[in-house]
Amino acid sequence: MAPIQPLAPTSLVGPKIPGGIALPPEVFRKVNEAVVDSLIKGGFKNVILMGDHGSGQEELAKMAKIMEAQYAPEGIRRYLL
Repeated sequence: MAPIQPLAPTSLVGPKIPGGIALPPEVFRKVNEAVVDSLIKGGFKNVILMGDHGSGQEELAKMAKIMEAQYAPEGIRRYLL
């Protein structure tokens, strides 16, 4: 199991989200892409991407579509919840 990443493509990080890290949307997508790539290189065959609120869903969906095309031929799946 991979660790939870407290990242958000928003500027709404503050006292209500202690430890949260706000990133520009493109950086958020690239960081998540690097995390997924690292997990796959580390042996994961199934990667589940889950956003816990509205922010970031669009970025994760775009990234997941690109990575699905890249890794599906190798039998590696990604899922977006």
